[in-house]
Amino acid sequence: MEWVKNLDSSDWISVINALATLVLSFFVYKSTNKASEAAVKTVQLTEQTLILNQSMVTDKEEEKRMYRNSLKYQYVKVLMKRSDDILKAITHSDGMKIHKNLTNLEYKHYISPENLALCFKDYEVKQIADAWYSFEIYLEKYYKVTYSHDELNVLASHAGTSIENFTIINDLMTVLQKEINH
Repeated sequence: MEWVKNLDSSDWISVINALATLVLSFFVYKSTNKASEAAVKTVQLTEQTLILNQSMVTDKEEEKRMYRNSLKYQYVKVLMKRSDDILKAITHSDGMKIHKNLTNLEYKHYISPENLALCFKDYEVKQIADAWYSFEIYLEKYYKVTYSHDELNVLASHAGTSIENFTIINDLMTVLQKEINH
C-alpha cells in the first residue's frame, strides 16, 4: 500500500474519477436493466390489452348481430301479418267486399326506414318499400269512402299489382322466417 502514499493529486483525481465512473456505470446498468424489464412487461401488457380489446370488439359485434336478428325476427312476423292481411283484403272479385275489407284494414307496418336497412338486405328493403308504396298508390287512386254502384269494380280490377307484390313479400318473409329459425 505504499503506492497509495506516493500518489499525487492528479493521480487521486484519476482514481476518484475512475471510481465515480464505475459507480455511475453500475447505476446506469441497473437502470437500463430495470427499464428493459419494464419494456418487456409493457409489451406483454400491450399484447394482453390487444387480445382483450379484440375480444370486446368480437363480443360487441355478436351483440349487434343478435340484436339485428331479434329485430329482424319481429319485423318478419309483422310484415308477414300485414302482407297476409292485405292479400286477404284485396284478393276478391267483388268490389264491395274489397271496399269493406279496406275500410277496416290496418296495412302500415310502422317499421322505420333505418330499421328496415339495419335488418334486411338491399333487395329485400326494395321489395318491401315498393310493395307498400304501390299499395298506397292503389289506395289513393281507387279507394273512396263512397262509390256509385258501378265504380266499386275498380277496386278489384286494379288490385293485380298489389296482389303480385304482396305475394312476393309473403313468400320472401316465409323464406326469411325459415332462415331465422335455423
